[in-house]
Amino acid sequence: DGTSTGAWQVVLLGAGLDARAWRLSPGKRVARARALFEVDVPEVLERKQSVIASVSAGAGAGPPPPLTLTRAYHAVCANLARRDWTTRLRDAGHDPSTRTVWVLEGLLYYLSQKDSGA
Repeated sequence: DGTSTGAWQVVLLGAGLDARAWRLSPGKRVARARALFEVDVPEVLERKQSVIASVSAGAGAGPPPPLTLTRAYHAVCANLARRDWTTRLRDAGHDPSTRTVWVLEGLLYYLSQKDSGA
């Protein structure tokens, strides 16, 4: 799969309140991802940051918990029903030549048939 010997990255489309970047570990035989990109509409990503901050503050920790799955986290504000989301993803640092794990859990439900057919 290449993740044990080379760079890899993760893209969560329609990320919602997913917390993989903070709760999952890649394990002993797989290196941490170079980067994790969460793509969602601004309102959702802002809400997520608010929840993470409030959980951290409630625990007395202050800053967000450390990333476990990745070395770098990127929130990409984009509407996946529009074609410009790929440009926004690249602008955030996604490298199309690096191996990528794409996660689309629960996303297609929110897209029209036309938007999900690509």
